[in-house]
Amino acid sequence: MAAAPGIGECVRSPRLEAVYDLDELAVYDQRTHVMSVRVPATASSLAASLIHELAHHLELSCPSHPAVRVRFLAAQGLDPATPWFGGDVWEEIPSEQFAEAVVHVVLGGRERHLLRMQLTPQAVDVVAQWLVTGQ
Repeated sequence: MAAAPGIGECVRSPRLEAVYDLDELAVYDQRTHVMSVRVPATASSLAASLIHELAHHLELSCPSHPAVRVRFLAAQGLDPATPWFGGDVWEEIPSEQFAEAVVHVVLGGRERHLLRMQLTPQAVDVVAQWLVTGQ
């Protein structure tokens, strides 16, 4: 919350669930607002996974998020018509890039390098500004 004073009201109350047999590190269910994380895991992996999934919750619960999407896509060098949740592989999906940019802003990045995901400094700046100002 300290890293995102501009959007604190958007963190309504996602639920957190520890799962022992999850295929992914973590997942967010848009319908139920449940963040599931695979355990056991290292503290750094859990922190990054929780922030990543919380970013997905924020993109769906913050009224200001649609406007930041446009700026984020431009900062990533993507066409403004790029589907937010579309992409052939995980690291090309704008929503996933956005969530990793939130991890980068809050934690300074991940211990584990994510395959081929490229974030521009400008995109990280867009996310940082949104987290602080809500715009």
